[in-house]
Parts: sequence; C-alpha cells; structure tokens
Amino acid sequence: MRKLGQFYPVGSPMHDLDPRAKVLAVAVLAVGLFLVGSLAGFLVVGAALAACVAASRVPPPVFYGFLRPVLPIVVATALFQALFSREGRFCSRGGSWR
Repeated sequence: MRKLGQFYPVGSPMHDLDPRAKVLAVAVLAVGLFLVGSLAGFLVVGAALAACVAASRVPPPVFYGFLRPVLPIVVATALFQALFSREGRFCSRGGSWR
C-alpha cells in the first residue's frame, strides 16, 4: 500500500518540477485554504488542486489510495465545520447545537 507523499514513478510536468517549487506550491495552497471565506473560493482552490492532480498524471485510483489514510480527518473536519460553525446561514435551528 502506498502512503501519502510517496513517490509514484510517472513522467509528468509536476514530477519534473524542482522540489523547492513543490514545497512552495503546497505552502501557498495551505495558506490559501485558510484565507478562503466563501464557497466560490473553495471551488477555485479545489479546481486548482484538481488541475495539479491531472498534471501529475497519477491515475485517480492510485491518487485516492494515497489519500485514504487522511480521509477520516478530512471528513471529521468537514462535519465539525458544518455542525458547529456559528457563521453564515443555519441549516437547522433545532437540537442541542445552540
């Protein structure tokens, strides 16, 4: 089983980049995720990430296999954000989440 960050041997423009450029790109993406405040912004960041994955030429099943170990953290974060956020429009006013 492959792990997140493990090298996958395939020829692509992303694999040919200098490692410092890749680290800088990941840092810019991480900062961008913290600065985004709207659904449109998240869609733009998601589209940029999808373009990077497509440029890497790693097959989607292999890519999703890399992400499998962090998927529970991503799902839990999304659930906590959706259930306990105090900003924006509420989906539900009932229950114990007041």
